[in-house]
Amino acid sequence: MGIGSMNREQRVLAASISNRKAYNELSNVIDKQDFRAQYWILWEAIADYYVTDSTVSGVDTSLLLDSLAVAHPRHRETFTAIVEELGEGVSVPNVVKEYTDLKREGLETRLAEMLLTPDKDEDSVNTLMDKWRNISAESVESTTIVNPDISKVMKVYSPDQLIRVSPQSLNDRLDGGLIAGSQTILYAPTEVGKSLIAINMACGFLRDGRKVLYGGNEDAAASMIMRFHNNLSAMNKQQILGNPDLAKKRAYMKGIEHLVYQDMAPGSIAEVRKLVEEHSPEVVIIDQMANMEWKGGRDASGTEKITALSAAFRAMAKEYKFASILVHQASADAYGRVVLDKSHLHYSNVGVQGQMDVMIGIGMDATMEQQNRRNMCLTKNKLSGDHSVFPITVDPALSRVL
Repeated sequence: MGIGSMNREQRVLAASISNRKAYNELSNVIDKQDFRAQYWILWEAIADYYVTDSTVSGVDTSLLLDSLAVAHPRHRETFTAIVEELGEGVSVPNVVKEYTDLKREGLETRLAEMLLTPDKDEDSVNTLMDKWRNISAESVESTTIVNPDISKVMKVYSPDQLIRVSPQSLNDRLDGGLIAGSQTILYAPTEVGKSLIAINMACGFLRDGRKVLYGGNEDAAASMIMRFHNNLSAMNKQQILGNPDLAKKRAYMKGIEHLVYQDMAPGSIAEVRKLVEEHSPEVVIIDQMANMEWKGGRDASGTEKITALSAAFRAMAKEYKFASILVHQASADAYGRVVLDKSHLHYSNVGVQGQMDVMIGIGMDATMEQQNRRNMCLTKNKLSGDHSVFPITVDPALSRVL
C-alpha cells in the first residue's frame, strides 16, 4: 500500500513503529476511541515494545507480530495484514502534526458545544480545557539549553532583532521593542481607538520592512484598507479620493506591500494558522479576538473561550516565532476612566493575563476625547518592568498616534 493511500490510523501506527520520538509525542494525545479495536490492540503492543526496551529507536515488526501472535493467536493473520499494509517512509513530523491538529480541533468542538450548554458541568469544562492546553503545549517544539551562552541570548535583544513598536514613547518603555514569540494585548472600551492604535502599530512595522498579518473581523475591509493608506500616505480620506495615485505611491514607499490583510468573518485559529504558514509574517495582529469563532459556534463566548483563544495564539506565536498582538474589549466599568488596570480586561480575571507578556490598556474621558488625547497604561510589561501611564495624541483622520 502506498503512503498516500493509508488512512490516519495507519499513518499514526506507521510513524510510531518507525520512530520512537513520534510514539512519545503521539502517546500524549492518543485516545482509544480514535481507533478501531484491532488497531488499538496494535497500538498497545507498540507501547509495550518501547516500555520493554528503552534503548530502541524503532520497532522490529517481526518481534511485534510474534508477541501479538502469542497474545491473540486467532488473529495472527489479521495483525500481519495490518502491519504489512502500513508501508514505510511516512513523514513523521507531518503525521504527528496532523493527528495533534485533529485532536486539538476535536477538543475545541467539544468545548464549544459544552460552553453553549446552559447547565454545563464546570468540572467537565475544566477537564477538557486541561487536555486542550496539554495538546497545544505539545505542538510547540521545546528547547533544552545546556551550558547557556549569554552571547546567544544577547542576539535576541539586539536592535536589529527587536521588533520596534510605534509610537516611540511606547517602544522606549518596552526596552526597544517586542521579541519574536511574545504576545501583547491591547484593550479599551468601544470607540476609544483600539483599531486606530493597532493600525498605527502595524504601519510602524510596515515602515520597518516587516511583514504584518492583520486579521480584521469588525470593520469593513474597505474601511480598514483606507485607514492603512491614511496612515502611510499622510492623506485623509477626502485627499485620497481626490488623488488616489499619489496615495498609492506614498503608501507603497512606506511599506504597504508588506501587509497581508485578512477580512475574517469572524475568523478561527485554523484560518490564522493557515495564513501564518502561507505568508510567514513577523507580526500577527487580530482585531478583535472576542469576535473570533471557537469550534462549534461563534456564540461560545465567555471567560473559557477568551482564555483558550489567547493560549492558542501564544502557542502559535512561539511555534512560528512571530510577535502576537491581540485587540480586545475592556469591561463595562472601564468607560470614562483615564487609567485602566488588569481587571478591566473583559471576560477575564487571570486567564488571559497569564498568556501575555505585555498588556496595554487605553484610558479616556470626555475631555480627553475632545482633545484627541488618550492614556496608554502598561498594566503588564515583562519586557522591561515599566508599568507607567503616559499620554498620547491621536489623529483619527489619519489613524495615527502623533
